[in-house]
Amino acid sequence: IVAAGVGAKLLDPKRDPGPVIEALLTDDPSGIEDKGALLFRTFADQNKQDREALAACFEAVRAPFPVGGLSRITRPVLVVAGEADVQAGAPGPLAERMPKGEAFTVPKRDHMKTVGDRAYKEAVLGFFAE
Repeated sequence: IVAAGVGAKLLDPKRDPGPVIEALLTDDPSGIEDKGALLFRTFADQNKQDREALAACFEAVRAPFPVGGLSRITRPVLVVAGEADVQAGAPGPLAERMPKGEAFTVPKRDHMKTVGDRAYKEAVLGFFAE
């Protein structure tokens, strides 16, 4: 299993996706003040994504993440996040919660550029080759 774009912040029970949801649903993005929310809105617009569908996904994040279930994942899991990913946080703390969790940090990448990076692709291929 590869879990990309997630990390320590998934473990934070105080996560509030409200600013991202609002940024995705607003008609006028010029008023978006939250930098992280603006990043998601810009990415969605540039890639012609369905902003309402993305907002619905973020709405599901309002429920606390079931941290206790991580210890029951018996498959190997590679948790990947970018070094500059302020949305996900470091992948290590999340990977450590799983018996066969492994963390990989993509150097100098933020949340939006991690999975397109060569280092990410090499890490994933190496993980599956094991």
